[in-house]
Amino acid sequence: MSLQDQAEFGDDLAIVFAEVQGHSIEEVEAFGLKRGWLGGKSHWTSERPVRSDARGIPNFVLLDVDGRRILEGNPISMKKQLEEAIRAQIAIRQKGPTDAGKELKPIWRDAFKGKFAAAIEAAQKLLDKPANGADDVALAEAAAKAIDDIQSRAAAAVARVGRLVEAGQFARAADLLGDVEKGIAGLSDLEQNAAEIRTRLSSDELAPELAAEKALLKIERALFEKGVEAVPAKALAKFAEKHANTKAAARAQRLLAALGVKA
Repeated sequence: MSLQDQAEFGDDLAIVFAEVQGHSIEEVEAFGLKRGWLGGKSHWTSERPVRSDARGIPNFVLLDVDGRRILEGNPISMKKQLEEAIRAQIAIRQKGPTDAGKELKPIWRDAFKGKFAAAIEAAQKLLDKPANGADDVALAEAAAKAIDDIQSRAAAAVARVGRLVEAGQFARAADLLGDVEKGIAGLSDLEQNAAEIRTRLSSDELAPELAAEKALLKIERALFEKGVEAVPAKALAKFAEKHANTKAAARAQRLLAALGVKA
């Protein structure tokens, strides 16, 4: 599993690289930056996101579309098996679970695309349909289960945006919030939660933070795509000074440290 895999599978695959030899996140960032491994859709951490029983380095754990562990081992020796498992999960995401009946497959496709309200509405119609036999009863039970599951997924999507805000990733949260709002339109409780996040992101208090982060994202993009030569340390230092006391400035200081420049 590599940056190439992330580039190939795009939004259908989330890769988290975990440093497991006791180094700090600052050391991890410095290591990744010098090798051009930062940026893109992958993430780095110095904490184990999931427990792995695999021995040796590198090793991986693959989670399915529901977050359940389905495969683990060495990504080099298991490359073909890993890619096949990833493609199978992407197929489920695009077409719906293999054990879902034809009536539920389009509902799950909408749910996996983030169209939560539409999926719940369609499932509710199946649930409300008069039962004329055992098959209809089974379908209604499956629809009820799907509604509960999709509501949980919708709540998790809103909560994710909230966590991004708490983590100071305001621009990313703002971009994601728009899609989430579309997907939960009509789900009143979640709409209220999303509206509270929208209000906070639109506040005068966060205006400097949003402006600073958007500016930093441009600098980071050049840094990650073109290398350290494309972004002089002086430019990062100037940015940090201009946007002092923002989370983006703190992030710039960490990048300076990764470049070996003392703040």
